[in-house]
Amino acid sequence: MKKILALAVPAVLVTALVAPVTAASAAPRPADRTVYIERTFSETIDFGDPGSSVGDLRATRGVVRKSLDGKVIGRYTTTQWTIGPGGERGLEERTITMEVTIGRNEVVMVSVYTAPKGATPVDKVVYPIVGGTGKYAGARGTMTLVPVDDLRKRLEFRFM
Repeated sequence: MKKILALAVPAVLVTALVAPVTAASAAPRPADRTVYIERTFSETIDFGDPGSSVGDLRATRGVVRKSLDGKVIGRYTTTQWTIGPGGERGLEERTITMEVTIGRNEVVMVSVYTAPKGATPVDKVVYPIVGGTGKYAGARGTMTLVPVDDLRKRLEFRFM
């Protein structure tokens, strides 16, 4: 019995010390910067089979705002290639390069994501930040895209 107690007490103490750290680290930290984008242009070049299919190239651009309907503070662009089916019926996988420019500062993200065929993402997508210019030169971290509607998205930047 003494051996069991001797082993159980340290285990309980370690669990009590580690559990709060694990729970706290499981929640994402607040964004360092949040902006909203609104698409103003989209063009798709249909390569391969007619309709949305592997090989299609899509370019988009639009404005960056401080708040959902707030002042325009910059612009963004994307280039996207459809690279394959997304595993489930009606989904496709795409590579994307996205640049967000605010003033003379640019953040660049590159990723692969899954979305409904021919449509924008309907779920959150996390993109790695691969660099930037100006105050974002050498930037690393993540950008989470949160759909608001078909034309507008919230971007949450978390820099390392």
